[in-house]
Amino acid sequence: MHNPDVSPQDNLVHSLKEIIAEIPFGHVATVEELTEAMELSKDKEDEVAWALKEISDDTVPTWRVVKDTGELLTPFGEGEWDEQKSMLAKEHVTFEDDTKVNVEEHFWSACEYVRG
Repeated sequence: MHNPDVSPQDNLVHSLKEIIAEIPFGHVATVEELTEAMELSKDKEDEVAWALKEISDDTVPTWRVVKDTGELLTPFGEGEWDEQKSMLAKEHVTFEDDTKVNVEEHFWSACEYVRG
């Protein structure tokens, strides 16, 4: 997937888009899981979370990505959880509280997908 003519950040965004596009309806992936699936070290999780904000393609379901704790993490910015929560609720994703997804019930393994 690496293209030497593209910046590392652009490569990260491209890789993320490919994986996130595969998250099924009604499921979520965590930032930690995406980082691991891309074979990045754990200290790169913040870069992965930041790269999510760079994805502006509406066909890529970035709303299906949550923090490792299940808390909402929107690409739209801090505090804009209502939009992400609404989109997940339309997919019948359940919540433990106002801003925390029931990850155990809705988890999708990006690692299993990547490793086939």
